[in-house]
Amino acid sequence: MCLIEAALWLGIWPVLVYFATFTPAMFYAVNPLSPWHLVEWQQTMLKLQDSVVKPHRYMSHWYQWMLNARPIWFFYEKWDGAQRGVLMIGNPYTMWAGLPALLWCAADGAMALARRSLALPGKWWPTGRDRLSALSGMAALFYVGSLFFWAINGKPVQFYYHYQLAAVFLDAALALVLAQLWRRGLRWPAWTSLALALLGFVYFFPILAALPLPSVKSFRLFTWMPVWK
Repeated sequence: MCLIEAALWLGIWPVLVYFATFTPAMFYAVNPLSPWHLVEWQQTMLKLQDSVVKPHRYMSHWYQWMLNARPIWFFYEKWDGAQRGVLMIGNPYTMWAGLPALLWCAADGAMALARRSLALPGKWWPTGRDRLSALSGMAALFYVGSLFFWAINGKPVQFYYHYQLAAVFLDAALALVLAQLWRRGLRWPAWTSLALALLGFVYFFPILAALPLPSVKSFRLFTWMPVWK
């Protein structure tokens, strides 16, 4: 993957997908959103976010997001004839396995950049086998940057969903590490990671999609740690 392609998939494409999510708002019967005011609407959203100052029981901090330690219960009660719930939580495997992957990516990217600088002074973008290492370093850098924004942000009340962008780069770091291991002939880490990620998704899906639960105490099946309750 060249630098231009990386910018497309990690930069332009996510922005386009993000703005596409505002499409339904353009067809509201009352006060529809104009496509020409998308950027202006982001500023309005920011002002609304900053206006929330009252503490909330599900509020959290950036270092708790990294550990997947403060999910959000959006809903948990009987509805439509069954006990249901909606818990916003990260996939335990990818959220935790991604942290050591980030360290790998940061170190690998730094070494690739150093090797490139020594071999060809003035040429900062690696080629060949070092290109994947450089992308790994970029994933780690973008993760730190997107998380650092919230660490220094003056918003007093923050929630786990603010971790969404950083989590994208976290998953990218994990995928890039698995790709490097795959190139070295180690295929089992990739297959094992895929299986564990799918297992986590299937296990938590009932509490993500408000499916009927066996009983009022079914939340215990999904709250592995006391801080998840």
